[in-house]
Amino acid sequence: MYSDSAQEVFAIYVLAEYHGQRVGCELMKAAVEKLSAYKKIAVWVLKGNERAIRFYERFGFRFDGTEAQIMLGTPNTELRMVLERDC
Repeated sequence: MYSDSAQEVFAIYVLAEYHGQRVGCELMKAAVEKLSAYKKIAVWVLKGNERAIRFYERFGFRFDGTEAQIMLGTPNTELRMVLERDC
């Protein structure tokens, strides 16, 4: 985790039947707005989840090179993406 000048969006999950209906977009816009006082916002995405990666990239998130190994029944790699902005 970052210092006090950053926050993290832990997870946004949208049921498949709501994909393409801008539900995730509205949730992310609300999260970014709520965290507007912070210079950096981080999210973690599973390696290879191209749909989620494109989603976060549309909001300005970029990979910062940080990886973590997690267990979701099997080992998986998470990649950190960060939105940096001037406050």
